[in-house]
Formats: sequence, structure tokens, C-alpha cells
Amino acid sequence: MLTLPDLASIFANFTSDEVDAKLTKAALENAGGLRYKQPILRADIEAIRGVACGETIRNLMEKHLVRIAGRSRRTRPADFVTERPSDF
Repeated sequence: MLTLPDLASIFANFTSDEVDAKLTKAALENAGGLRYKQPILRADIEAIRGVACGETIRNLMEKHLVRIAGRSRRTRPADFVTERPSDF
């Protein structure tokens, strides 16, 4: 965002780098599975839990708790790993 330097302090109050750190039970289960078996595919987590988990993984990524580690091949889905294991 671009703004005048005089108004920067006003707008700084409206933006925040901190994200609400509260996690749902489903997010904690996904994070636990990720931490235990990383790197892991989303499909593998879904097979372990038995439910779709794409949305909860996206939320964990927004909170900077999970990141994409890469892909073993170009056409393969992304492997996920935990960003800061001590936060769980």
C-alpha cells in the first residue's frame, strides 16, 4: 500500500501482520498429521483423516504455520511441511 508519510501512522493501526493464532480442532488435527509425517501430500492427510482438508490447510498457510515444501516432480501435487513446529 502506498500512502503519504504523514498518514502512515494512521493506516498502520488498520493493518496487522499478526494473524489470529486460535486453531480449530480440525486445524490442529491437520497440523499434527503434517508435523508427524512431513513432507506429506494433501491427499494423504485426507486419507488419514477421512475428510477433505484443503480449506484447513489453506488457513494454516495463511497463519504461516504450514508451507509448500515443493514437488518431487513437475506434475505432482505439492508437499506440505510445518513452518514452526514449536507453535503446535
